[in-house]
Amino acid sequence: MTTLRLAVISDIHAHAAVRKEGLAKASHVVVGQSGLTDLKDPFLSLETLISDESLTADYVICCGDLADKADPTGARYAWQRLEEIR
Repeated sequence: MTTLRLAVISDIHAHAAVRKEGLAKASHVVVGQSGLTDLKDPFLSLETLISDESLTADYVICCGDLADKADPTGARYAWQRLEEIR
């Protein structure tokens, strides 16, 4: 029997900066934030998990919400990071 391994990622909600309506939500990825640890950056956390556990996948699937409110900078950033994880 063949095994198919999928990595499923969703709800990244990346955006360029703090917007007018207030501070970024804790569940959002803000492009350009520096000094984040893997506890605050979901991509760093995922990369650490992949490395520590020697995880592999045949396909990486992102179910949606790459960018918050279709923010183009956030979408580019999230796509780039997903490509790196792939």
